[in-house]
Formats: sequence, structure tokens, C-alpha cells
Amino acid sequence: RTHRGVWHRFHQLFVATGRFPAELHARAGKGGEERVKADYEAARYAYEEGLDAVLAAERFLAATLAMLDR
Repeated sequence: RTHRGVWHRFHQLFVATGRFPAELHARAGKGGEERVKADYEAARYAYEEGLDAVLAAERFLAATLAMLDR
């Protein structure tokens, strides 16, 4: 019922079973932490860091779509 709970369950059902890449799940978690910092702590990021986050999100989405197509 919580965002954290959803991530935990996603890990149990898909990452731990090998159906979804662990590195993408971990990177998405890091991205969530970065977003919170940017929202609440006025953190600043370099262009390259932002680009890395966008590319990671694209990889996450592609892996999700591929998993759904199975």
C-alpha cells in the first residue's frame, strides 16, 4: 500500500525471480532518492547526471515493456 511496499513487492516478484534485471531495479531506486533530494533539499545535478537518469529510466521502461510482452 506504500510506495516502498510496492518496490519491495516488485523486487520479490520480478527481480528475485530473475524476470527483471537487478541493476535496473537498483538504479531506479537511486533515481527515486535523487528525485527526493532535488524536490526537498534543493540539490543540484550536473547535466551528465540528469542525462544518466533519463537514460536509466528509458532502459527501465524498455525492460518493463519487454517483460510485459512475454
